[in-house]
Amino acid sequence: MRTPPPGYTDTELDSLSDTELRDAHYELSSWMEDALGMPLDEAPSDDLYDDIHERLSAISQVRALRQKEDLGTSDSGRF
Repeated sequence: MRTPPPGYTDTELDSLSDTELRDAHYELSSWMEDALGMPLDEAPSDDLYDDIHERLSAISQVRALRQKEDLGTSDSGRF
């Protein structure tokens, strides 16, 4: 079984750059995709799936908030 990236829950998301967030999201998404394709007897525990899913959700929230803030500063939200 492929293990999740070391320290995937240790890093404070607000301290990461946009690029680091994107890379972390990609790495965890890839792990999840690989893990979901494994036979049941080799698959990670449900708790590990839940942990990875929660982390992916948290990363997505930070990225969305930053994009929303960037939109507001670049053109005052007008298109």
